[in-house]
Amino acid sequence: MTQQYLLDCMIQGFPEEFHINTLPELLETCSKELEKDVDMKLIFINLMERLSNYLSDNASSVANL
Repeated sequence: MTQQYLLDCMIQGFPEEFHINTLPELLETCSKELEKDVDMKLIFINLMERLSNYLSDNASSVANL
């Protein structure tokens, strides 16, 4: 529960550009370091929706990534 809460706080605390640029590292760290019983489904759904909304609203930013 604690890992899930901390990850959710981290995701909410950093801007979308940060998450876009560090997504591979985030996914790798989560797969290796989190406890096996941590339910990440809702957190990743929220992150992907947030990034999707950001990229659709900022289409010109996609070219710069």
